[in-house]
Amino acid sequence: MTKACTLLTLAICLGCCGFVRPAHSQPADTSTAQTDAGAQFTLGLSYYLGKSEAQDYPRALALFRKPAEQGHTTAQHNLGVMYNEGQGVAQDHALAAAWFRKAADQGDAAAQRSLGKMYEDGRGVQRDAAKAAEWYRKAAGSGNGP
Repeated sequence: MTKACTLLTLAICLGCCGFVRPAHSQPADTSTAQTDAGAQFTLGLSYYLGKSEAQDYPRALALFRKPAEQGHTTAQHNLGVMYNEGQGVAQDHALAAAWFRKAADQGDAAAQRSLGKMYEDGRGVQRDAAKAAEWYRKAAGSGNGP
């Protein structure tokens, strides 16, 4: 399989899993800071996927951080995924749960689902079936249930 086909397959799979989502998951704002954050997110995604740049998880992590700190929910969710999986950083379930929570509190359905899973498994948070169910319900209400 060619590298292009492999990358396309990966991008499709990540899209189905909620990792790659459209930019409309953040509030529309044309300010310079927001535009820069959007560009950083896009470049970070390129490093994560290894599309136009060589795959580089630490670089992707660094590039996702600014938009995440500015409230970009997809960047927050992506940081959660990377900390949860130990991609480009030491695995840290508590930090993963914290990033998922930031995005989930803003209504990001994929992050709500991810946070529900953290509560279900007791990773990074105290195991709590009621909280897991609550987050799964919120995700399902947004069309992204478990």
